Amino acid sequence: MEKDIFRFEINSQNRLLNHIYKQDNIRIIEGMALNKKCIIICSSNSIYFPDTYDEFRTKIICNNYFDGGRISSLLIEYVERIILIRDVRKNFYVTGISEKYNSIDSVLEMLENLTNGYDIITGGGSAGGYMATIIGSYLNAEYVINAGGQWNLYKYNNIIEDYYFIKKNKDNIIYNKFYNLSDKLQNNSVPIFYMYGGLNNFDIEQVRYAGNVKNLYPIAIKSQSHAPSVSIEPYLRLLCATKEEILNLCDLNKGSLIEIDTLEKQINTLIKLPEGLKTSWTISGERKKKAYIELLCEWIKAYQKKSLFGESFAEYYKVAIYGKGKYCDLLMNELEKQNRKVICIVETQPLDKMYKGVPVVNLKNLPNEVEMIIIVPYYDIDNIRKRCMKAVPDVKVIGINEYIKSI
Repeated sequence: MEKDIFRFEINSQNRLLNHIYKQDNIRIIEGMALNKKCIIICSSNSIYFPDTYDEFRTKIICNNYFDGGRISSLLIEYVERIILIRDVRKNFYVTGISEKYNSIDSVLEMLENLTNGYDIITGGGSAGGYMATIIGSYLNAEYVINAGGQWNLYKYNNIIEDYYFIKKNKDNIIYNKFYNLSDKLQNNSVPIFYMYGGLNNFDIEQVRYAGNVKNLYPIAIKSQSHAPSVSIEPYLRLLCATKEEILNLCDLNKGSLIEIDTLEKQINTLIKLPEGLKTSWTISGERKKKAYIELLCEWIKAYQKKSLFGESFAEYYKVAIYGKGKYCDLLMNELEKQNRKVICIVETQPLDKMYKGVPVVNLKNLPNEVEMIIIVPYYDIDNIRKRCMKAVPDVKVIGINEYIKSI
């Protein structure tokens, strides 16, 4: 049990990490369309966080997590192939993705064979954006969608000293030749659509190091966050766009600092989804952030009143929580204090089987014993409530804000 508490050291002595590194760490999804389109999505260093044994087991071993899994479920009918890759060592792919493909060069050669004859689009955020740029340039992709990928590892947040495999290989030309992409991509011919935090010091500094990269189209988002990205629907549109649409979008925002909501509206207006592809996930990251800040304020107010929590719903003891994440965790703690039982977590398209020891299901598979659903996504409660009430009309459905205010 002690290992679940202590830090999961990412180095060559970590036996569990080595065991997973021996495996493929690539997911190839054959789509239903015969259009020779291939999308490659590279996972970032957030594929598991924090760095603990428990988190690694949950995300990587139990749920086999890759960035792009949810997007793939929507794209499968509209492209011929989707490839997801991950670096479980979280060292900017410097040692590739596995023992078999143990360098960036070997990953590039493998992907070249898998995508021969395809029109390619690559995407990723932060370390995933860094790798997506390398792959896209090498494979002569149509374009690259890069959210805050790094350009010079020598100059980024002391990672040369702090990241085990990057430090170990800093003098090895086989590996370190990708540490400085500004030099490596001086002759790049592939358009790189690059979103970055226009108010984030690390992102701003890295953009300066990208000065030599040809065909780079930076979009400065008005955000202090590292590697801000758009939400699901605009991201889908970016992955399904034409090169001309991407370039037009870049020209529209050249040299400006743009709100992410404005950028999303531009994308949704300028780029059409493939016919038949529909999604209701249109909530921007900034709108979510503002909504959750408001929710947190209400939660603190409730505690300051020093009253019993949720007494208006005292008759409901078997609860399902719609949506997971930090606020779900807080809600689970409150429900446990009240001796209420969390039967399951509900998601639209569950990617995980379990979350914090609780089953994850969709609405169609909601257990009969559930008496009440509490909706966590505060920014979209009304729409989710309608779906829940339609699917399970006999179950009480409330928003987390209602629960907080029920004092």
